[in-house]
Amino acid sequence: MKKIITVLIVSCLCFSGAIAQSSSSTKRSAGLIEGVPSLSYRQMLQDFDSLVSYIKQVNPIIYFNDELRGISFFRHATSLRKQINPQTTMQQYLVIVKKTINAAQDPHSHIMGKWHLDILKNNWIRNGHVKHIDTATIPYGYKYAQFYQENYYARLDLNLVYTSGEYYNLLPFSYHGVAYPASMKLLRCQGEPVHRFVQKQVELVSPLRWDRTHNRGYNESFYQPAALYRKGYLKLDFLDKEGKVHVINIAKMIRFSFCEKQSMSLDTMERPLRLSRTILARKKSFTHAYQ
Repeated sequence: MKKIITVLIVSCLCFSGAIAQSSSSTKRSAGLIEGVPSLSYRQMLQDFDSLVSYIKQVNPIIYFNDELRGISFFRHATSLRKQINPQTTMQQYLVIVKKTINAAQDPHSHIMGKWHLDILKNNWIRNGHVKHIDTATIPYGYKYAQFYQENYYARLDLNLVYTSGEYYNLLPFSYHGVAYPASMKLLRCQGEPVHRFVQKQVELVSPLRWDRTHNRGYNESFYQPAALYRKGYLKLDFLDKEGKVHVINIAKMIRFSFCEKQSMSLDTMERPLRLSRTILARKKSFTHAYQ
């Protein structure tokens, strides 16, 4: 099973390069990614169908999600395929591929970043853990990883933690000269209750981890896909411990100035907010250690 999952991860980046090498016809003058071949409309459909077929064959999570969480990979894949047309650029196609993999809602399935590509090239293939991969396409993987890093994600890092069914900011921060306290509860995103908003982002955010107590998915970095920023901004409504609501319109390319950089103890979080997991400090951000 471990090898199957590994191959699934790798296949998501290598299909495009392998198919593109087989034919260079029907190039697009717009929407090209420097250093990688383009795909024709027909090749995109073939590539997409191969990816979806492979996920259906080897990934049991999609059937679990469909039956128990109401997340239908099949419905999302069908809808995303319809977005491919003769005018679809490579950038647009790569976003469609990313959304398709996200729709599987499996933390083991993703497009490999630079760190994983280094391991793939220098360890997994060399030691025989992964086979039947065209190593000539691996350089394309680095180009794809760079594209996603620069175009798919915003720079914003809110340092949110999800606990007791709610999102809270871990650190006080300043934005446009205004200081905001720690431990504010996030109420709304883009004018919609935050939990409802997050549930709709199946294609943009993965994985949505499952909160068994409240029967809903959550992701502490749900705000990072750049596509969520209408007109370049994300509207967030926070409630502080004094009962005051703070409405913040945040630009997607902004980096917050946090007022604390050292690790936080549990005592620094105002009650009734009680963290059930350890908060670890790492560089300027804090990560949530899951069980």
